[in-house]
Amino acid sequence: MAEADVMATAVGVNILKFIAAPFAAGVKRRMEKGIEAPLNVIICENMIGADSYFAGLVKQNLNDAEKAYFDSHIALVEPSIGRMVPATPKEIAEKNPLAVCVEPYCELPVDKAAFRGEIPQIKNMVPFAPFDFYIRRKLFMHNMSHALVAYLGYRKGYTYIWEAVADPDIRTDAIHALSESSCALSAEYGVPLKDLMSFSAELIDRFGNRLLGDTVERVGKDTKRKLSENDRLVGAANLCLKHGLIPNFISKGIAAALEFAPEGDGASEEVAAFAKEHGTAAALEKYGNVKPDSVIIRLVAGK
Repeated sequence: MAEADVMATAVGVNILKFIAAPFAAGVKRRMEKGIEAPLNVIICENMIGADSYFAGLVKQNLNDAEKAYFDSHIALVEPSIGRMVPATPKEIAEKNPLAVCVEPYCELPVDKAAFRGEIPQIKNMVPFAPFDFYIRRKLFMHNMSHALVAYLGYRKGYTYIWEAVADPDIRTDAIHALSESSCALSAEYGVPLKDLMSFSAELIDRFGNRLLGDTVERVGKDTKRKLSENDRLVGAANLCLKHGLIPNFISKGIAAALEFAPEGDGASEEVAAFAKEHGTAAALEKYGNVKPDSVIIRLVAGK
């Protein structure tokens, strides 16, 4: 890190706190060596504001002079991560424990305005500005529909995402939920609706890729985070309401998320247990900051 010009994280939001201290040590080392060249770090995590969040964690380990160096020399760049990376099949992992399997889709939009100095030329990395739209398109379309398929699939006893999205009812629900998000995003950013609907169709097809081997339990994991106010489900529903749209099908995904409790997923088990004991309204207020008089409560209660 002391001499790098570009880096990336891809560890998961909950793990960022564990790499903040060693990252801060790298910042200190660069400062000690008098390195003036900027370091651009692409924060590949599924969280709006992951760049600011990680910056806060890193700065907890820096003094004032080091913080000033960080602010002037280190750039944390948000991408819109779209490529799906499932668990590596056992037969491949046995031959090469470091092997990673991915789907063919490989475009990586990044926040053009966040870079310091010259933007590095990286294959399939596409700088965009303003970038806020791409962050929310990923979260409120890709992540939202992926999670919705997982939760509805769990309800029906499916193991894999490709199985769930092949179910006509779940597929229809996912398509309608994507339509709701598409309309909201089009209204918010002035993006042509036809472009978003085309992206929606592409997503549904990608979810059906059997070779990914993605499970409903992995995709749905941690409803405590995924039901939070600005995340994929409640966040998408709120954006719909902002523009006078009714998130009827997104709410169906929220309802299913409250029932999602696979063994070993402590965060989801906590949410499901709380919802069962205290009810839908209390659970959504606690985990999603959804007010008791919100339309979302009424919609979810009927699902």
